[in-house]
Amino acid sequence: MKLLRRPGFRLLVEAVAIVLAAVIAGLRLGAAGIIAAVAVVWVTVARIEYSLARPRERRRRPAPVALPFVPATEPASETVRVLPRPPFEVSPEPEPEPEPVAAEPRQWKFWDLERAVREGGEATEEQEFLLLYLRDYAGPAGLLPFDFDDLVRESFGDALEAVVG
Repeated sequence: MKLLRRPGFRLLVEAVAIVLAAVIAGLRLGAAGIIAAVAVVWVTVARIEYSLARPRERRRRPAPVALPFVPATEPASETVRVLPRPPFEVSPEPEPEPEPVAAEPRQWKFWDLERAVREGGEATEEQEFLLLYLRDYAGPAGLLPFDFDDLVRESFGDALEAVVG
């Protein structure tokens, strides 16, 4: 195997294999057979070269660890001390927040929303993108469908005071 690791010898063996394949195929087959035989041998040689060129990882077994021998009949030399637990404190339950009163769904005017967000100060990136996409759903009069009411209230809550008021 060490002999195959030498590049010069390996090249000689590969060349002889390809030439022999061509000669044997030439005796019995035509030009297409020669080409096919040489191609098969060449692919095989290339795979062998690839496998020999890759560095092999040697798996080493870890050395066994010697554990100290402790006979099972020896009593434990230390006693386990259990610390007392602090008394359990019951925290008062927080009062539930009142549920918001559901407002009637309405159609929002897109242009009023956009103006309120721009005048209201700094618009978030989410609001900017939402305005960009809501523009596609606004009707010719600038009204958004009723389906967008919850989305508008959730996303533009602070700016809605200027639109409603």
